[in-house]
Amino acid sequence: MKIALIDDDEKSLECLEAFIVDQFGAFTETEHFSSGEEFIEKFCRGAYDLIITDIFMGELTGIDVARLIREKDKDVKLVFCTSSNEFAGESYEVNACYYLHKPFGIERVKAML
Repeated sequence: MKIALIDDDEKSLECLEAFIVDQFGAFTETEHFSSGEEFIEKFCRGAYDLIITDIFMGELTGIDVARLIREKDKDVKLVFCTSSNEFAGESYEVNACYYLHKPFGIERVKAML
């Protein structure tokens, strides 16, 4: 499984990656991106099985990133990982499959996966 992790908080990225690797082990390849802009520059359809993005980042929010993703790939699984419930409704507009609330623990990550 190839997973993109998009978050400007390195500590959150590392924690989330550790939980994911704990669940999937060697069957998982993760790639980190510190901004939506950095991710969108590299993104192409079919490159990832799962994309997990924070909402509050630089110029492009996670919602903006999700909309751009959906222009190219309608099928990839999207998850928002954020500290706010403010955008939960908008997550449905981009067909997100989960809304992971920070701070998260292993049980929430297991539920997401």
